[in-house]
Amino acid sequence: MDDFNPVCNEKDYNKDVILQYEYRLLALFRFWNVIYYFFPYKYLIDQSWDATLSAFIPQFITASDFPSYNSLVVKIAAKLNDGHATVSGLPLNSVDEKYITLIDSLTIVSSKPDGSMLERGDIIMSIEGKSIRAVRDSMSSFLPSPHKRFVDNLVNGWISYDITKGTTLTVMRNKQEITIREDRKYLYDSNMKSSNPYHNISSETGYVNAGLLKNSDIPAMMDSLNNCKGIIFDLRNYVSFDYWNLLSHLSTTQEFHYALATMADFSHCGSFYKYDCRTECPDELWQKRKKYNGKIVALINERVMSYGETVSMMLRIHGATLIGVPTAGSNGNIARFSLPGYITVQYSGIGFYYPDETQTQRIGVIPDIEVYPTMYDIMAGRDEVLEASIKFLNSN
Repeated sequence: MDDFNPVCNEKDYNKDVILQYEYRLLALFRFWNVIYYFFPYKYLIDQSWDATLSAFIPQFITASDFPSYNSLVVKIAAKLNDGHATVSGLPLNSVDEKYITLIDSLTIVSSKPDGSMLERGDIIMSIEGKSIRAVRDSMSSFLPSPHKRFVDNLVNGWISYDITKGTTLTVMRNKQEITIREDRKYLYDSNMKSSNPYHNISSETGYVNAGLLKNSDIPAMMDSLNNCKGIIFDLRNYVSFDYWNLLSHLSTTQEFHYALATMADFSHCGSFYKYDCRTECPDELWQKRKKYNGKIVALINERVMSYGETVSMMLRIHGATLIGVPTAGSNGNIARFSLPGYITVQYSGIGFYYPDETQTQRIGVIPDIEVYPTMYDIMAGRDEVLEASIKFLNSN
């Protein structure tokens, strides 16, 4: 979402000043004050923010080099329990689950990467001799955690990110424990394969991969799928299209109220005011729209966050049935501030709620029909959420 930066006049200072404990404490106090006065979800933090300050003061005093100082900044950012929390561009919240998943406390290879020694259904037991439980625990302490499924997903992504050519893994395959040495240069691949973002599953059901859908695709997509009785919008990859380009074809009104937001009140530091989020379709799009009158389903999971959560809420307002698991629970415009050592921190700068003020942060958008993937689905190569949506459309 759009940037919103209430703190913009603080000095960066170079890395050399970090050798002086006074500047490390300045960083800690600046971080604490920004969150205390400008973080709309401070009341949702697990630990008292005052107690967090007290706990980190001695650690910042003794962190005498830049790596240990930077590590502490990452750890205190994780204390926000905010999925938007990121430090100096380190993608704490952007390495998505692609090949690894967690089901029933087991770390499982959910699909086979091309050229990898791993197989779909492998249960990872250890990496470089370190148990997978220890790997997950060590990663979790550095990651923001709105809720457990969100941080589990981030750890899944970081595990795949860390597995590179030459990595030794112990896996359980076909009930036998074996050791393999990875051949693929990088297991993690951030590039989504280019393909048609929409197609017909059947003559009556259309499917749209929202992660591939561009604004320019939408007119042709609606022409192609307009006669379908139902369309499935898969939001489980990050949504990048402008919502009115799609909603103009789904909405019955040119303007609607979709959320309530809270923003810092600069005239009363530490206070926040509420405002209604309303949006109006541009006349050009509204006049050219081709209204779709069939049923709508949206697929969601814990990877859907921020703008994707807004889109899922908007689709529900326009009649969509949401199927899957709760979303990330991290919505609201991103805000940034700088710390000594050229470190940049980002967090959710605006609070975001349903129009009736129901909380979404740390809860997520709750699906109308909850469907959780199982070990059986992984082994069979099935997408249980997609199958449930097809079944739903065929029975309604």
